[in-house]
Amino acid sequence: SQEQYDKIKTEFEQFASKLDVVDVSFIPISALNGDNVVSRSMNM
Repeated sequence: SQEQYDKIKTEFEQFASKLDVVDVSFIPISALNGDNVVSRSMNM
């Protein structure tokens, strides 16, 4: 869900800032269903 993605993204941004990582990109994928893993999916 969007809420879960946003929660994980926020947590990782906080973690990355402690490591002085400033240029982080986020790409939503689903390894469970393969969405956006091998080919682009309209499900996300």
